[in-house]
Amino acid sequence: MSRILAAVLLLLPSTLWAQTDTQNPTTDGLTVTWNPPTLNKAACTNDEAFTIDVELTSGAFAAGTSLIAWWPTSAETACTGDISDVDRYGTHDLVADDEVVTSNLLLVPDDLLNGGAVPTLTKAAVLGRATGACDDPWVASTSIKLCFGLNTNGGNTIEVPPAVLTAEPTGWVKLYIDTREPPAPETPTLTPLDSQIRVHAVAAATGDANHEAGDVTGFRVVARPLPSDPTEAAQTPAEWAAGTFTSTNGDVTAGDSADITIGGDNGTEYQVAVFAHDDVDNEGPASGVATETPRPECDFAECYPLGGVEPGHDCSASGSTPLAALSVLVWLGARLRRRERAS
Repeated sequence: MSRILAAVLLLLPSTLWAQTDTQNPTTDGLTVTWNPPTLNKAACTNDEAFTIDVELTSGAFAAGTSLIAWWPTSAETACTGDISDVDRYGTHDLVADDEVVTSNLLLVPDDLLNGGAVPTLTKAAVLGRATGACDDPWVASTSIKLCFGLNTNGGNTIEVPPAVLTAEPTGWVKLYIDTREPPAPETPTLTPLDSQIRVHAVAAATGDANHEAGDVTGFRVVARPLPSDPTEAAQTPAEWAAGTFTSTNGDVTAGDSADITIGGDNGTEYQVAVFAHDDVDNEGPASGVATETPRPECDFAECYPLGGVEPGHDCSASGSTPLAALSVLVWLGARLRRRERAS
């Protein structure tokens, strides 16, 4: 058998939680690059296709060589050994004048065949391979592996590296799945401001059962003017429609909390709720509903005119300056009265 090239599995880094396992490098021959898809709850109905690029760095393959992709029996199964009874995903036969070999790029699944047809690789299709991943509830994260191997002898065995002259290059990508939604956050604490409401959101301490508490990466705030209809006012945040607006904060501070400021009309009472999302954008149920009313801040003259506090002003929101000034006036008034009595 002619000298067979060994393989390197090289995976691009990703900012997603879905990370990728890599095979130990041997020599050049086969390189795999990709951007890991986000396999979350929303992906269960997502027909968006993604590709995996397989680069063949040389055309010096033995006659009858095929690139085979297959799903092993588990994510931890080695991508070697007998592949006659595995779930073969697709195959591409390599020949001396193969366009793929010449261009040094093979797209998975576009350049593979399975039963005479190009296989599909969509987010929903991949999740469909993980039993229960899209069921409700889904209580644990999992992963599935897609193996690649250069079969040079036409048989049903992918030989184990690193025996350079007899082994066949192999590699894999491991796709991590997290369809577990984070639990509802705590009911938010609201602070009224001038034409605004500050929302203090706090994630549930239990996390989402896939990771430790602390995997919540952001919150989505929903708010609406309090409806006059009691039936409408009793709706859950998921049912809110008319008048609803949202604000998303992408980061949380220590303790899985965040302060998010939303706009509003002074004098209007608002219902406010919070949703938490995790590091793969699973969004859980809503928190309890809190209510608050933005109110205008005022300066000293507005808060303490001769006729009393003007209606609708929140003098407590103006800071300590008006109160300090009022204290001075009270002190001066007392001194004047004492002088008058003394005279």
